[in-house]
This record gives sequence, structure tokens and C-alpha cells, in this order.
Amino acid sequence: MKKIIILSWLLLAIPIFSLTIYYNGSLFAIKKQEKSSKETETQKQELKTEKEISPTVLAAKDTPNNPSPASSSINSETQTAIPEFQPSPIIQAPPRPITPLPTPETKVVYLNIHGLGNYQVDLEENDTAFTVLLRASQKNNFSISYQNYNSLGAFVKCIANICQDKDHYWAFYYNGKYSIIGASSLKVYHNDSTAWKLKSD
Repeated sequence: MKKIIILSWLLLAIPIFSLTIYYNGSLFAIKKQEKSSKETETQKQELKTEKEISPTVLAAKDTPNNPSPASSSINSETQTAIPEFQPSPIIQAPPRPITPLPTPETKVVYLNIHGLGNYQVDLEENDTAFTVLLRASQKNNFSISYQNYNSLGAFVKCIANICQDKDHYWAFYYNGKYSIIGASSLKVYHNDSTAWKLKSD
């Protein structure tokens, strides 16, 4: 009888014990799953918070006072990559040949005097045939004797001590033609020719 009671009790106890272990195991698994899901949710929340904060933190880290390690490494790599500046040698250009400036053409008037010869006189501003004759006499050391008339201007009487007389006079020619204009009134230009000839009446 005792054995039957013990056997009956065991038959009842084993299923109850098994159910208890199963229940406790399921409860432990559920709690573990809840804890795992809470941890996952917490991690997600932390990641979200980090994402929101990270731009500000990165901006603060990348300021000039607090350069980020990445930028520092980039700068150091850039600095090492740039070659050291070497000044190029100074190359002097060969000297240019000096080209002389063209000299302005000298303007002249040609003068022929009967009995003396030919002269070339440098032309000056507002020269007349008479001023050319005077300048030629000063440069070539021959004398000029003349008389001024109000209406006719200067009238040449002697050239190189060859003077007019009752039979001869000094006639003035301009560019090969006898001039009806007095020498002191006739303006001359570059390459003009003047001549004084002792003519007889």
C-alpha cells in the first residue's frame, strides 16, 4: 500500500515538476527576450541621439582651434607631398643691339654767287633769300654791303668787295629764274636754290 501511494505521488509529482520547469524556462526566455528588445531599443535611441549630436560635435572638432585628427593627417600628408620650393636660376637676356635713332634730315638752301662759287646753307625758320646770303657770308668770311629801302627791302650793293657801278648790278635769281621779288621779302624752303649774278645794263 505504501508503495502504491509513493508510486501514485511520483506519477503526480513528475508532470507537475516538468510543467513547473517548462513554465519557468518559458518565463525566463520571455524575460530574456524582453530584456534583449529593451537593450536593442536603448541602442537605437542612443544611435539616434549620436546622429543628432554628431554634426555639432564634428563642426566643433573641425574648427581651426580643434582640428580633427583626420584633417591633421591629411595636412601632414599634403605637406609631405608638396616638394620643397627651389628658386629657378635667373637667366639674363642677351643685350639688345642699340639701334641709333634716325637723325632728322638737315634742311638746306643752295647758294651760287658769281665769281665766288657754290655754297650750301643750313635752313632756319623763317629764312629769306637775303638772310641765307648774310649767314653764308659770316660762315665763309666774305663781306656783304646793302641798303634798306622801305618799299623794296634790302638792296645788295657789294658781295665780297665786288660792287655795283653805273654799268653793273647784282641780280637775284630764285630756283633758276630771275626774281621780281626782293631777296629780303622772298621766303625760302628746303632744297631751294638762290643765285646772285653781276649783270650789266
